[in-house]
This record gives sequence, structure tokens and C-alpha cells, in this order.
Amino acid sequence: TIHIDMIEDGKTDSREVLLATFMNGKYYGGGFKAAPRAELDDGLLEVCVVNNVTRLQLLRLLPIYHKGNHLDEPILDYHRSKHIRIKTKKETIFAIDGELIKGNDFDISILKDELLLRVPKL
Repeated sequence: TIHIDMIEDGKTDSREVLLATFMNGKYYGGGFKAAPRAELDDGLLEVCVVNNVTRLQLLRLLPIYHKGNHLDEPILDYHRSKHIRIKTKKETIFAIDGELIKGNDFDISILKDELLLRVPKL
């Protein structure tokens, strides 16, 4: 587990967590449906924070989490946010879109309407 300080839309929370995801899409890591309510164009992050749990609780949670049926589990928090800042006391490895990045202070938000795509006519 790791201790995080999370500043989210102006509110501060401090806790021990096993896992935290901040997503725009529904899936990550080979099919884990961590954010089943995600909408790519709503400008919001889907936040899923799994609290410090026992191994038995984790074993029970994994198949539920993988399928995206975990939203009502009492051992985690799931909600939406516009902006999140994560701070840790020691350097931590974060996976950001498949890339591993070390750090202890991350600022996370959606840049709405910032990616322009050109699609050829068919």
C-alpha cells in the first residue's frame, strides 16, 4: 500500500491505498474495466480508489473489478472529478497510458477538445 494526499476539485483527502486509477476510458491493463461509466467526451476523470484491504478482500475483489462490477463495493470509492493532484511522501511509480513514470507529485485533468484528428474521406 501507499499513502497518498489527493487534492480533488478543491477538497483534500489523505489515505492509505492499494490502487488508484484516474481514467478517461473504460479499460486498462489487458481488459480491466476499472471505469465502466467512463465517457470519452464528457471532460471528466473516472476515479477509482481501492483502499488498503486484506489479501482475502483483494482476492474477492479482483474478478468483480476486472468485469467492471465493483462500483458498489464498500472497500473502494468510485466517482468523477475534473481535476486531481496526487502527492506521495516517497517517489512512486505511476503508469500513465502504458508508460512508467517515477515521481511524487502529479497533476491530472482532461484537456477537453485539445486533440484534433484528420480523418480521410471514404
